[in-house]
Amino acid sequence: MISKLAKERMEMDNKIKAIIAVAVVAVGMIGYTQISKEMNKDPEITGLQAEFVGKVGPGGSLSKNMFKVTGTTEAGKVVQINDFSSKTTTAAENGASCEVNIEAQGQSATVIVDITREPVLEENIGYPNEKSAKVTCYSNGDLEFTGKGDITNFTTFPWSSSTYSHVYIDDSLKIENMDNWFEGNENLVYCDNLPKTLKTMKSTFAGCTAIEKTPDYFQCSNLKIMDYAFSGCSALKEADIIPVNVSSMKYTYADCISLQSPISLDKTSNLTNVSGLYSGCTNLREATTIPDSVIYMNETYKDCINIKEAVKFPKSIEEISAAYAGCTGLLTGATIPESVINFTDCYNGCESLNGKLEINSDSDSFEGVLMGATTNGDKLSISGNCGNLLAIQKNASNSNIVMADPEAASKQNERLNREKESQ
Repeated sequence: MISKLAKERMEMDNKIKAIIAVAVVAVGMIGYTQISKEMNKDPEITGLQAEFVGKVGPGGSLSKNMFKVTGTTEAGKVVQINDFSSKTTTAAENGASCEVNIEAQGQSATVIVDITREPVLEENIGYPNEKSAKVTCYSNGDLEFTGKGDITNFTTFPWSSSTYSHVYIDDSLKIENMDNWFEGNENLVYCDNLPKTLKTMKSTFAGCTAIEKTPDYFQCSNLKIMDYAFSGCSALKEADIIPVNVSSMKYTYADCISLQSPISLDKTSNLTNVSGLYSGCTNLREATTIPDSVIYMNETYKDCINIKEAVKFPKSIEEISAAYAGCTGLLTGATIPESVINFTDCYNGCESLNGKLEINSDSDSFEGVLMGATTNGDKLSISGNCGNLLAIQKNASNSNIVMADPEAASKQNERLNREKESQ
């Protein structure tokens, strides 16, 4: 018979054995879990590759299962990567594709995500082969021009009745004429670039009130005509550099009221006409240097009320009618060269104009040149080799406009009269 003490010892031994058994099992489980984690952990890599294997529409959600991500180990082995991340969670709203950056273990890879879009308009526009080029408008507002070679010259535009906001043009297309293509489209906000073969873009984006930046066109070395190209683009704030061979820029940025800085013309060498270039640009803060090749500057800065100083007129200039008319903030005028044949209304309404103004042109086309100028109480002293100074002063009918040297002005007038009589 087992004594009470022995029984108690046996019970204690059994409890200890049970505790030990549980501990052994627990340690085993911990070890197993650790091994399991190690087995499921992505191996260390030195390079990362990613591929888009899913399908997504414009603005659609991007999930991890849409990407196949692999890594390259130090040994050169390609292994599957399960633990990766991306800051981009949705596809782009516009465009045929977008870039997504994948990251894992301090490595990164960029993958192109193709976007599935539904076409609402498709039309062949190639010339002479119709199928060599195509225009497609998609339900998300994308308008794409794709293909190779030439396209037809349009009398009406197939896309004019479509709703589009983003324009994409294939680099392989040989387009020379884009006159009026997108004129009046108030929904257009973006165009990536224009074809290098482009020669004329008259009124191409005129009235596109939502566009804030011009497409890239500096590479268009054949471009010559930009008349009215962005006129009325009231949201426009930024423009590309003007190509070297552009010859005419009549009213190119007229009424672009959001434009604050002028576009440099330093790269142009064949520019002759900038009439109305910045007319109505009420927020323009300064005038830009005009190349010496320019002949026509009629209304170039008309109603640019925030310009303070006029820029020097080019050596070849002939017409500057209303060049600064309505520039109520203009303080300093530029000398009117001898070459000018028409300077009517040049400084008309420049109420703040003061200081000195030199006029060297004998042209009879001067009516209104200083009408309404210098009305704020300051004085404007006029001089120069102009035989019509006395007549200009009289035409202005303003006591604030005075003759710097009345005697010299009288002699210049006599000289001009003699020249007219001898003709």
